[in-house]
Amino acid sequence: MASHQSKLIWRGGMTFDTIVDGKQNLPFIFSSGFEDPAEGEKGYTPMGVLLASLAGCTAMDVVSILKKKRQNLTHFEVEVEGEQQNEHPHVYREITVTYRVNSEVESDALQRAIDLSVNKYCSVNAMLKEVATITYRHEQLVPDSQ
Repeated sequence: MASHQSKLIWRGGMTFDTIVDGKQNLPFIFSSGFEDPAEGEKGYTPMGVLLASLAGCTAMDVVSILKKKRQNLTHFEVEVEGEQQNEHPHVYREITVTYRVNSEVESDALQRAIDLSVNKYCSVNAMLKEVATITYRHEQLVPDSQ
């Protein structure tokens, strides 16, 4: 079983340097505009990073599966949007994941790759679906819109 470690070092105000799995030379700063709106521009919010983690987890799955299926993948992106509840704690209640790929990828192969990620491989998705309704969409882009 995989094990990970994350360490935050306070820089002042509501800003923290982050070290994940010993990788301290990668720029990754948590920040919040709660006390000072300008400070919020210095880094990522923890809840925003949670959505990025979902995007990264499922993207790695889907790209890997599409490559194994020998799909002509030239463009791939994942956009994740989340709506938090108004009361504390402000957990996500609704999340939408949108996959965008080039039009040459077979639709059935894309859907199968997404299904495998969502239902079998993506651990971030498995955790978040316990507290949020997650909707998945995909779009196949024509060359001009990529």
